[in-house]
Amino acid sequence: MKTTLLAAVDFSEATDALVEVVAALARAGAFSVALVHVIATPVITERMLRTEAQAADTRLERLRLRLAARGVDAQAYQFCGPAVREIKAAIRQLQPELVALGHRGHGAVRDACFGSVAVQILKHAPCPVLVVPAAGGRGALFSAHSTAVKTIAAAVDLSQNTDAVVRAAASLAKALAADLVLLHVFPFSAPSTAVRPSSEDLDRLLAEEQAQCRAALLRAAGKYPARVEPLHSEDSPAAAIDTWASVHKPAVIVLGRQPPHPPRFLPARGTGGQLLRHLPCSILVIPAPATARKGSRTKSQQTANAVC
Repeated sequence: MKTTLLAAVDFSEATDALVEVVAALARAGAFSVALVHVIATPVITERMLRTEAQAADTRLERLRLRLAARGVDAQAYQFCGPAVREIKAAIRQLQPELVALGHRGHGAVRDACFGSVAVQILKHAPCPVLVVPAAGGRGALFSAHSTAVKTIAAAVDLSQNTDAVVRAAASLAKALAADLVLLHVFPFSAPSTAVRPSSEDLDRLLAEEQAQCRAALLRAAGKYPARVEPLHSEDSPAAAIDTWASVHKPAVIVLGRQPPHPPRFLPARGTGGQLLRHLPCSILVIPAPATARKGSRTKSQQTANAVC
């Protein structure tokens, strides 16, 4: 039985990259696609609304046919109103297993003042959310046309949501024939003592921390074949992950979200926001298990099984 992938499209420069990713995921995971467009601009008259809706219908049909040519079943839906409110309404109505959004990266000032649509959906969605950067970024490696070896990275904080994050990342890696890497960022700085430690002592302490982190990551990987990479940072986890991503160029980074907040790597404000404002690749955010209904599997579990 096919499950639903909701793709929110705004016909911006991010839409082409989003459709490429959605097509790849839909084929790999037997998803049917719900193309959702929100007419979010102020519409003064009924005639203007009809004109906007007709233009959107035409563009949605082009996207639907583009997906159909790839063997992907898609339906188109239109909503009118504030983008965040209407996308939330579409999620409630269509009950998708996965939501995919494009992200244009407006910049730090605009995101800090208003918050992007992606950030707002990440905060509240009951299911996993995939944020895809506009074409031209490192996330373009996700494209089905890429011949590069793909890497799926799971950035875990070793909390209760780690199992769901690893499971989703492993399923995605299997479906896309990609390598799986588990990352964990641990803070490390020179201990504050009266006598400054020697460089040899610092190297030894860092090696001990890395060994403990590596062991924890191997336990988290469990039965899944994965490479583990402890990362240390004196600054923010996002900076360490972004540096790693700039070198290794993963197709997707999978993160966990603890309720009621977005993942600490992707706050609406603060230094961690750089990951979303300067998106290094596609990012999949898995909600915490507590967001699932009692007596049912979590959305992240269902999505992981669907991708398999």
